[in-house]
Amino acid sequence: SVRFPYTERKKGIMAIITTIINNKGGVGKTSSCTAMGSILGALGYRCLMIDNDFQGNTTATFIPENQEIKKSIVDIFHMTDFTKENVQECILHTQYAGIDIIPALPEHRDTDVYLYSQVGKRIVQKVLNKALRQIKDEYDFILIDTHPDANMVAQNALCASDYVLTPVRPDGYSYQGI
Repeated sequence: SVRFPYTERKKGIMAIITTIINNKGGVGKTSSCTAMGSILGALGYRCLMIDNDFQGNTTATFIPENQEIKKSIVDIFHMTDFTKENVQECILHTQYAGIDIIPALPEHRDTDVYLYSQVGKRIVQKVLNKALRQIKDEYDFILIDTHPDANMVAQNALCASDYVLTPVRPDGYSYQGI
């Protein structure tokens, strides 16, 4: 089995959070995110996938089409009381080894407008960070898939992350997305 020394799980060690982002669509953000999560899960790591894209392709990859989704990333961004229990209610277990997901629904397209309406009432760039702090001790990795935009929802993903992965295709438009 493959071992990653920097990811050995130790008591009190929190998940490594990585956002996959590029302002250009079609460069492999979702494909990279879902492949990485699947591989990490298959290697025995606990991985939380966060679908921070209203298109919901990461959700569609891991959740059967007929499965009802009661809570989603939208509920995370509307939270004001960040408890472990509240965040866990938004997490779905998948049929794939080691993979859980906070799914996206089409209503997530309105989250950015909601966050801007909250400016001055609370710190809106750190909502996702506050939520993930509640559960990051339960996972080895948290991977955040994003929509190709530099909006407030993407800023939340970046503020919550330890690392950023930017997939780039070898063409001019893809480089401009960086």
